[in-house]
Amino acid sequence: MNPYIFPMRIPLFLTAIIVLLASCASFSSENPQEDQALLVENSSLNLTSTQAKLIEAADWMEGRRSLKINGRTFGLDCTGIVLAAYWYAGIDLAKDFGSYTGNGVRRLYYYLDDKALLYNTDLPHPGDIIFWDNTWDANGNEVADDSHTHVGMIVSMDRSTGAGTYLHYNYSKGIVKEKINLLDPDNPAVNSPLRMRSLPKVDGYRYLSSQLVNELGRGYELGS
Repeated sequence: MNPYIFPMRIPLFLTAIIVLLASCASFSSENPQEDQALLVENSSLNLTSTQAKLIEAADWMEGRRSLKINGRTFGLDCTGIVLAAYWYAGIDLAKDFGSYTGNGVRRLYYYLDDKALLYNTDLPHPGDIIFWDNTWDANGNEVADDSHTHVGMIVSMDRSTGAGTYLHYNYSKGIVKEKINLLDPDNPAVNSPLRMRSLPKVDGYRYLSSQLVNELGRGYELGS
């Protein structure tokens, strides 16, 4: 069991799903104050109703200590946060988890892959599910070879500068929004740290949110 996941009581029918989610971890930002300049208005981005609902979910979820949405309780970990936001928007991303193997992040990734919803871009869209590699040393070998270790959701994006925010579960701060800019991936001023600073400084010690991105997924298209 990952030591960064906080236990909580859940309905029996969700126990198997929540256990699967216990393999991801996220790490504390160096800047405890969220940069208000990065809270970009999404009103001009021609969002779908599902994307708008996902943004509403992120605003509602931020800072909460428990998540019970429309009769379902979600675990406080990275995959649980994404599942909860999408459930809020009317999409059950976990309905086919039993068809896949691996941790919750991988199952979500494989599910979106089967739906042909994965893609790469330097300018994500609000509601995009974002997958990261090497956010922690999952296999304990002190090498940066750990794929699909963390997941979150893009909340805002300034398409002129690339400055955005994402919702995820931070083990020390809980459900938070933090910074990302894929157009400027090596700049710590516009990208929050994700990899634990105490880990060995391997692979050039890539640790920022943009540096560790694996792929993105347009899960909101399942609601169209």
